[in-house]
Amino acid sequence: WEAGKYETIFLAALEYHQWGPTSSSSQGNTVNTSSLLSGKSINRNENSADTDEGSPLTDWRITGHTKGYKNDWTVPGAITALYAVETSTEGVVQLSWTAPGDDGTNNNNTGGYYEVRYSSIAKVSDYASEEAWWNAVGTTVKGGQGSVNFSSPKGAGEQEIRIITGLYPGNTFYFCVKTYDDVGNVSLLATYDSLWVNDSNPPKLVRAVPSWVRSSVSSSSDTITIFWLPGPLDVMEYNIWRKIGSGVYSDYKTFPSTCTSFTDIVSTGTVYTYAIRSRDIAGNYSANPLPDPDTNWLVIIVYNDYAFPTITPAVLPNAVYMKGNDFKFNLTLTDDNVIEAATIINYFRLSGAVVSADVLDLDLVAATFTGVAEIPASFVSGGNFSYFVEYGDYASRSTRTPTINVTVASSQTFTWTQGATRSLIDGNDSDGVTSIYLGAVDGDTPSRLKITQTVIPAVPPSDYSFPAGTEEERVDISINGGMPVICWDIDPKDADGYDMNVTFANPVPITLLYLDPNDDGAVDLADGSLPRVAEARLKAYFLDERNHIWRYIGGTQVTSANTLTFNFPHLSRFALFATQAGGVRPVQRFLTARTPVDFDEATRVIIYDPRGRAVVTLTTSAPTTSPIVWYGADYESSSAVSASQMVESGAYIYESTGAGGAKATGVIIVVK
Repeated sequence: WEAGKYETIFLAALEYHQWGPTSSSSQGNTVNTSSLLSGKSINRNENSADTDEGSPLTDWRITGHTKGYKNDWTVPGAITALYAVETSTEGVVQLSWTAPGDDGTNNNNTGGYYEVRYSSIAKVSDYASEEAWWNAVGTTVKGGQGSVNFSSPKGAGEQEIRIITGLYPGNTFYFCVKTYDDVGNVSLLATYDSLWVNDSNPPKLVRAVPSWVRSSVSSSSDTITIFWLPGPLDVMEYNIWRKIGSGVYSDYKTFPSTCTSFTDIVSTGTVYTYAIRSRDIAGNYSANPLPDPDTNWLVIIVYNDYAFPTITPAVLPNAVYMKGNDFKFNLTLTDDNVIEAATIINYFRLSGAVVSADVLDLDLVAATFTGVAEIPASFVSGGNFSYFVEYGDYASRSTRTPTINVTVASSQTFTWTQGATRSLIDGNDSDGVTSIYLGAVDGDTPSRLKITQTVIPAVPPSDYSFPAGTEEERVDISINGGMPVICWDIDPKDADGYDMNVTFANPVPITLLYLDPNDDGAVDLADGSLPRVAEARLKAYFLDERNHIWRYIGGTQVTSANTLTFNFPHLSRFALFATQAGGVRPVQRFLTARTPVDFDEATRVIIYDPRGRAVVTLTTSAPTTSPIVWYGADYESSSAVSASQMVESGAYIYESTGAGGAKATGVIIVVK
């Protein structure tokens, strides 16, 4: 006797819906559990009395297993009255039987199911027992044998009607059925011997697209591959006849049912006609012996009298490392027989439908076409996708590219190579790129470079990691809540992947890409929304992480490429903001080697030293696209200069003039 075990057994009995005469345990009701089986519960003997008088002493005289559902060892009954009949559809059989009970013929088999196994390969009588036949058939579906489960049994005594599909016609089938209850108990077998499944329909073939493709091109012959869609389940072989030019058909090739294509060698300048038919298990053919346009042969004509149409480039783009941009690339279609059909780009994800878009419509009559294949940013931003380009001209001549699987991400990592320019792949050939020239550095050279399109928060976080721009920084806070229109983190990494602080020996050119997919001159955000700010108002800033503010850089804009370029001495978080219109005054008044002074709308600027002597005169004829920038040199420069080439530190006076004659003067402090 094991004292103290009562509580565990009592609570387990409650859990499995067994008798529980009291709500508390008592050590006096101890139980000898040494002979009980693992996972089994306990039973009261014939002397127990469920009196509910408050004492468990008479209720719990424990001997063995109870009837709780965890201990249902009674098998369900075998089905009766099993019949099998053909339906009007070839290869489909209807089975019917009388539903058994969960425990023999008692109770409904709620939560149980039926398993049906069938075979035309071997009959039950070929085996020593019905169980041996059942095990030999197994669960592999082959058309000639297989297994299928049916759930939701009806109530005991009701008639079940179940449908089995995909049987090979023209065969005798044998059926066996077992019943399973909700805890896995299984009934005895019920069998039905010998149902003939008629084969009355010919195995019809369906035309495939593309019907043929050329896999190589030479001066004398081509290798072509012909495809077709598979026929019905009971197809045994495919028979191919071939005709060359205006000659007659000949029986050419025969392939097993597992084959749905074949490769042939054809001579240049010749027309080939292939006729394909199939034969099923019963010997039925899908077509008459001699091919004829009025029969149901699958006819494929290979016009090999012209060079096969080609799509270039051979290597198509397969990666996008930013969000919000259209996926665009240039392609060229060549067809010596004159382009007579549309060229289409098809794009899709595994869980979605294929979307098609024209690259070329049917209005062009020429041998060569160069155009742009385009997938919209709204689709690209959804993540990885696939695409292919296809073209089909007259009489089944068609070609298509392989399916290209595209990786979509928001960052790209490069090996650091001094003297190289690293450009982020944005998937759009129609605009520029975000890039940086890796010049010589002071100190240790990084191992890698990572460029990331940074997610711009809707509200500045409290930790100052991404502040909004301010009016003092000349940011137009009415645009995008004072947040950037696009932001890039350009981070050097060491060999272990950790960030490094890097300063270049001389400022290096950095180019940032912004979004204007429809080229309307108005900037788009990465999420597709439109802040409606003119691209000419964009200026570059870097994040001063120590003081949690954005510092103005400026930059030179190329609107045709949607880029803004500047020179900078170190790497940071860079952003493009919509700036306020500033007239002819400079954006900021302090000039260093890394922060030049930008005169936004001036056409001429004269810099004077403290004694009033002219140091340099700067001019531009296009202040909007090529604004005046003073880099601190005593000569006109279009890029940053080293500290040794800058004027001495101190206060300098500027005089700026705008296109309309407006003038402004002020002081600039130079700090070397």
